Amino acid sequence: MAQRLATEYVKATMKLSEPQMHQFLRMTEDGRLHHRVKVLDNGCQEVVLGDVSGEEVHFLLTA
Repeated sequence: MAQRLATEYVKATMKLSEPQMHQFLRMTEDGRLHHRVKVLDNGCQEVVLGDVSGEEVHFLLTA
């Protein structure tokens, strides 16, 4: 059982073309895109971006 919780801030960068960026922004603005952060068994973190159709993209965060 965890003794205490800590907050860890991670700087992440995505490189998108201009059309991809416009599509990404449209999807976030109209609620079609959601995200969550998963903490894996080994302590690593994974960001999951998903859309309303259930399709997901997983990004493993590394130090």
